Amino acid sequence: MKHKVLIDLFCGTGGFSHGWIQGGGGIAVSVDNWQDALVNHQLNHPDVPVLNLSLGGDIEATAETLLAYLTTYCAAHGIEPEDLHFHLHGSPPCQAISTASHSRASSEGYDMVQWFLDLVAHMNPDSWSMENVVPVKKYLDTLTPAVPYVIANSNDYGVAQRRKRVFAGVGWDLKPTNVGLTVQDVLPDLIGSTLEPVPSMAANKRWTNLGLDHPFPTVTSCSTSQIRIVSRRRKAGEEPQSYSIDEPAHTVTQLNHIIEETDEETEEITKRGFTLSEAATLQGWPDLQFAEGLYSKSKRVMVGNMVCPPIAKVMCESL
Repeated sequence: MKHKVLIDLFCGTGGFSHGWIQGGGGIAVSVDNWQDALVNHQLNHPDVPVLNLSLGGDIEATAETLLAYLTTYCAAHGIEPEDLHFHLHGSPPCQAISTASHSRASSEGYDMVQWFLDLVAHMNPDSWSMENVVPVKKYLDTLTPAVPYVIANSNDYGVAQRRKRVFAGVGWDLKPTNVGLTVQDVLPDLIGSTLEPVPSMAANKRWTNLGLDHPFPTVTSCSTSQIRIVSRRRKAGEEPQSYSIDEPAHTVTQLNHIIEETDEETEEITKRGFTLSEAATLQGWPDLQFAEGLYSKSKRVMVGNMVCPPIAKVMCESL
């Protein structure tokens, strides 16, 4: 069997890298230009080289740098060229794409997608993958030759969340594994839990605009029938989007979901957000650790932007 070796671009805190390791693969280097995320990546994967590099520049120079890491990895592990399966993955920034209007594509977001596709063509890996938000398919559908892709629902791969993402690429398969996990399946201690909010978070007016009737209070407990989780801001005249703990979570992002509990006798509502550990668990990485000194907002972004590791694990195992 060949050695499956990954180069992970736009890696963030390492969701794809983490799943790749779980799937039995090795990693030559993980690359991003966000130093905080790389510090956290190294905390969770101390044996994986990380590189702070601004991606999107000269293709030949970038490829030369990355191949040097691949060569070093193979030499250190005694891997001959005929025994190597090189996989290139990238998760180009998706915010510009996901916030683009239906009538106007975001050139900034698509430029990074195209840059990655050009890098794939230049490096010619044995297999490759690209993860992005669903609207990127509008751009992929315009390309010639066609770029193959699938839309994967993370709830089909052992993740208690209905997170849909486009995975483009060749050489792998994503067959559903553990389908249908719920919030309560992965967070069984949510019922009966108590959490005081961070004082600065309680005072932040932003939290009062999440479809809630009160500022950020304290506690959640009791039964599934008394709990709902608010995942999106309220639109004018509408109820906020919400879900129950006995179903998969809505998409986890850097903006926290808010758990509401209603007292059946007094109808009083208490609320709190998911902890970082709970949010990471809903992303499929329950033992994610955080380095000291990171801002809370940075940690939320790392969790909200990561590739769900179980999907990367399935992909690696399929090679």
